Amino acid sequence: MFDSKKELSKLLAQKNWTQDEVFTPDNLKQVARESLYTFEEWMLIVKHAKPEESVPIMNTYAMHVNKLHDVRDAFEYASVHEQMNVLEQLLDKHRADDLLTEWILVYRLIFKNLSNYYTLQEILEKAKNLYGEINNPLARMRLEIVELTTYYKLGSVRNALFMADKFKNSFSTIKPGYMKSALASRVSLLIGLGKLYGEGDREGAENYLFAVNVNDTTPDTVRASSYHALSNTKLIGNKKMCLDYTKKAIKFARQAGLVEYEQALEKEQIPFIKNLYGEIFDLPINTPEKEQIHQHIVRNEIEHAKKLIEKLENEGNDNLFLLYYKGKATKDLNLLIQALSHFSIFGRADMVPVVQRDIISLKKKGDFF
Repeated sequence: MFDSKKELSKLLAQKNWTQDEVFTPDNLKQVARESLYTFEEWMLIVKHAKPEESVPIMNTYAMHVNKLHDVRDAFEYASVHEQMNVLEQLLDKHRADDLLTEWILVYRLIFKNLSNYYTLQEILEKAKNLYGEINNPLARMRLEIVELTTYYKLGSVRNALFMADKFKNSFSTIKPGYMKSALASRVSLLIGLGKLYGEGDREGAENYLFAVNVNDTTPDTVRASSYHALSNTKLIGNKKMCLDYTKKAIKFARQAGLVEYEQALEKEQIPFIKNLYGEIFDLPINTPEKEQIHQHIVRNEIEHAKKLIEKLENEGNDNLFLLYYKGKATKDLNLLIQALSHFSIFGRADMVPVVQRDIISLKKKGDFF
């Protein structure tokens, strides 16, 4: 098993560098060009020594690797971390390399996908059309991940889960390394998300979401999504764990440089959890209005909640959660049943037991309209 700490100590002794000197741009370029480690090994070293700075360090390293498998891994690293400038530069730098032709085609499509150059339907068509030009089994698998992810974004959870299930048998044919780790963690994440949000299978989802985090090289972007989903498996029955998972998601989003995602987790997910568990708390100015509504319901400030609901409705907001909160505020059983159906149909099946609990509670009290 690769020992990051031991290997870093050996490198420091060999090069007569301090730990900080290792990660200067010039020395990073030297390590990359000398191919002292595989891409995965170097990432493990960076995550051990400088977890908070792993993205900028790996950006520099990725731009200067020269072995074929390391360049391929650099493409994947840049795409999974959404480092668009790095991916664009890598594609341009290696565009004339005949040995990378198929990888260039695949990652050029991925770059355009991440840049929102095409609609989801167009991405699906482009991916399917590209199969005829791709013979490398691993490159084809990476293209299939594009297709799988697009099905998931389109709400076609059954198609996504069917494709993902086929991948599980394919991984045994891939040599160990960064690409295998990255693809395996991505597929496990997508299956976990599909089971949770598409099927409402919390236990099944947990198994796959935990698997995401077993591998030390799982990208922080994937870890953040995994822990976010894990927090949503605990919407009933375990407030502490629900918040703890969210805090881990925030940590990995920060390390991955996903600023907007980090802020969304802090400003929206945490207040949502606190509200769901009936906690009364001060509302920061930047709290999303729908979670302000939720807190006013918790405080039993129903008229205030109704006014905010009406305001959002007049602005054309048709958020799934707004319908749910309206049902809670008005104690309208029909609205809650409608919210239950919408959560199930539109990809938030994890909320079904939460709404069911509210419906049962209202029926027991006879306090509904």
